[in-house]
Amino acid sequence: MLRFRMLLPIFAAAALNACGGGSGSGGGAIGNVNPPVVSGPLLIITAENAEQTSGEVINALEGAFGAGDSALDFGGALGARVEADTAAASTLALDIAQSARDKVVSAADSVAIGAIITETEDCTAGGSTTVSIDTGSMSQVEFSEALQEGQIPAGTSVTMRFDDCMQPGQPTLSGGFTVVFQQFTVDGEIGLDAMTLEFSASFDALSTPEGTINGDISFLLVSDAGTTSIEIFGDGLSFASTTDTLALLEYLVSAFQDSVALVESFDFTLNISSLGQVTVQGVEPWRTNNFAEYPSSGALRISGADGTSITVTALDEVSVQLEVDSDGDNVANVTIITTWVELNAAEG
Repeated sequence: MLRFRMLLPIFAAAALNACGGGSGSGGGAIGNVNPPVVSGPLLIITAENAEQTSGEVINALEGAFGAGDSALDFGGALGARVEADTAAASTLALDIAQSARDKVVSAADSVAIGAIITETEDCTAGGSTTVSIDTGSMSQVEFSEALQEGQIPAGTSVTMRFDDCMQPGQPTLSGGFTVVFQQFTVDGEIGLDAMTLEFSASFDALSTPEGTINGDISFLLVSDAGTTSIEIFGDGLSFASTTDTLALLEYLVSAFQDSVALVESFDFTLNISSLGQVTVQGVEPWRTNNFAEYPSSGALRISGADGTSITVTALDEVSVQLEVDSDGDNVANVTIITTWVELNAAEG
């Protein structure tokens, strides 16, 4: 399977580079039909597939939420690009929200009551990007005043669609996404001062030759005085590579980061087309010291068909324990102690 945390930086770079300057304008909103993210058959967990299953879950956590890599600064991600190896679906969504915010700011002078502003931009190497901004019921004066105060008015939406957009050094981009802002308040400079950000993003076959993203993701982020708290949730988010599809269903991640560590809790269903479907629930909060690659403490339970399960416990930043219940009696039949590196290598 193509590792999704390798795939997502491609989307982030391509989407941001496709949103440069352009020409032309027109009227009318852009439709956004979001394909459903479907579930699959439950996986029967065994001692033989426990390491691969656990590796897939850890990979999904890293690829979707940046878990296990607290070098990802959620607040800072809005002010500057983070390193490519920390890019996750959460970072992609934040980057897209930043790009949407920039489009709103640049369109402020064109705002009228109930305006829907649409512009088609030519991509440098071929294709085009179409941007539609719906500003709701605010007047141009009210809208501009809100922006000057570091706010984006609630209900403002931005839709971007890519028609085989090609930029130098980036893969061809197609499909699109919509961002709807509920709150965007910055007290000072983005990424450096107090900030509240709440938005939802939906992906409509956002694609490069390497894969496609569909589904929805919502954020609530509060950053102040060196701490950041965040909730990431949604009904369904899927990543389809050329060889496999990973889908998150009914997912919720809560995180808190300060100058010492990132602490996270999880609750979601994971469906991998080549493996099966499992549910993942936190047992103890996942704690990753800042700039460490793997958690030093915490536990989660992976549940499959017929009561089978794996309890994954972080022993330290090097080692991890898997307690496998392969007959559904709530008693571990096999205990495996391995390293995080080996567990990551075990995913398909």
